[in-house]
Amino acid sequence: MSAGDDPITVTWMVVRVLDWERFAAEQWGREPVRLLGGVDSAGIDAGRACRAAVGAEPYAFPERMRAPGWRLSLGDPLRGDFALWAAVRDELVNLWWRVGWPLASVAAELAMGRGHTCALGPDHGPGRAGLCWVLRGEVSLRLAAGAAPATLELSGSAGDLLYWPPGFRVAESFPEAGGPAAVVLRLALPEGGGSGAGDPSGAGERAVLRSAAGLVPAPPPRAGSGLGPADRIRVTNHIVREGGAWAVNGHPLPEEFGKERAERLLDALPLGREADVGALCRAGGDAGANATLELLRALHRLRAVETLR
Repeated sequence: MSAGDDPITVTWMVVRVLDWERFAAEQWGREPVRLLGGVDSAGIDAGRACRAAVGAEPYAFPERMRAPGWRLSLGDPLRGDFALWAAVRDELVNLWWRVGWPLASVAAELAMGRGHTCALGPDHGPGRAGLCWVLRGEVSLRLAAGAAPATLELSGSAGDLLYWPPGFRVAESFPEAGGPAAVVLRLALPEGGGSGAGDPSGAGERAVLRSAAGLVPAPPPRAGSGLGPADRIRVTNHIVREGGAWAVNGHPLPEEFGKERAERLLDALPLGREADVGALCRAGGDAGANATLELLRALHRLRAVETLR
């Protein structure tokens, strides 16, 4: 790493499908890297991300801002679109399985702009690693370690995924007018490797954090569920158990259903299983059929299960 004024351009790799196992073995915790094609494999779209965060397409912002240089950033940008949140969460699950599950949350930010440079906020301080999906346009990051001037440059264009390990201060630059406004989704990552032992938070909090892969706050549950005995369901999201607590998609499972009944039902619902709601209710006996149905409705509201048409 040079201490001069001219930054060193970071190396890059071409990926068509993001190989988290290779990433964990070769890049995680080591050096910054540009992964060409890292966005495509995750299926994250600039238009959808902007609509979820601010209710508008990215091309609308240059006209609204009416300035030669501008930048707009929004925290927790994925809460308005469950499918988008789940796509990012699933990418993080693939990473955490390989480097260890963290005991802290992931900070997400959607940023867009043109002709503007600024230092990233405290969520992206030297104690955290970073992932940056370039969804539209181009972005350039200048990375500085310690008290030294910026000596590394990490640039990417639409479709790239940028990564830098802990230990860097980061300044983000969007290009001048002439091209499309840049749109990036950034994640500030805690260190992996926590087992949960000795963690001061309770089992319920750990279950919630793990079910979201740290990406909290999660999108809210459905407002209601019309699930009935005639429906057939599939388990579409993993239900996490920590100690005696259960959580799915960043939300705890309500405790009023009773621990034993919940454990019997949830043990019978591994990821991917299809089942008839009526059969599951009958398996709980006449006295427990209504409680089982309400528990299944709670799982439907939390998007752990979906109905099959």
